[in-house]
Amino acid sequence: MTATALDVVVVFEDGVLKPEGNTRFAGVLQDSKRYKAHLEPVPAEAPVVNDDPTGWKTARALKGCITSTVSDAARNHDKYLYDAD
Repeated sequence: MTATALDVVVVFEDGVLKPEGNTRFAGVLQDSKRYKAHLEPVPAEAPVVNDDPTGWKTARALKGCITSTVSDAARNHDKYLYDAD
C-alpha cells in the first residue's frame, strides 16, 4: 500500500486534536494504526466586524451610483419590471 499525504486543519482543545469542518477519514485512516504528523501553527483569521448591522451605511454609499434616464420609475414600477399596463 502506498502512503498518501493528508492535509487537515485541526484545533487543539482539551488535550485533543480535533479536525475543523466536515473531514471524513473513512477509507483513509485505519483504526489502531500509527501515523506520523507534521504540525505547524496557522494564523487565526481576523474576526469579521459588522460595523453596519442594518445595512444603511452601505445603502448610503450606493446612493447615486446608478444612473437612469427614466424619471418616473416609482410611478410606473410595475410597468418597467413586469411589462404590465
